[in-house]
Amino acid sequence: DGDDMGKRVAGCASEEEHRELSQNLVGFAQQAREVVEEHHGRAIYAGGDDVMALLPLGQAIPRAWALAEAFSQTVAGGTASAGLVFAHHLYPLDAGPASGTGG
Repeated sequence: DGDDMGKRVAGCASEEEHRELSQNLVGFAQQAREVVEEHHGRAIYAGGDDVMALLPLGQAIPRAWALAEAFSQTVAGGTASAGLVFAHHLYPLDAGPASGTGG
């Protein structure tokens, strides 16, 4: 997720600047799918500054860093943050916390 995107959009001084930002976000979304899928992941959603993906355990953190770097390069100095969830591949994604986790 891109950081402070509301401020970045509001800071566009012209329609052309807003259009350029939008085009950069489209470019990032396309690049994000490639970054995820070239390492055996699945991009569930990639649009604008948002990405949701499923990745093998060993690729989650390196791909999060790669996505942040791609965002920074595509959206002129922008930064991105990530939240990671680690779960067994058979655990239903719509279920609550696993029993015994204290949560």
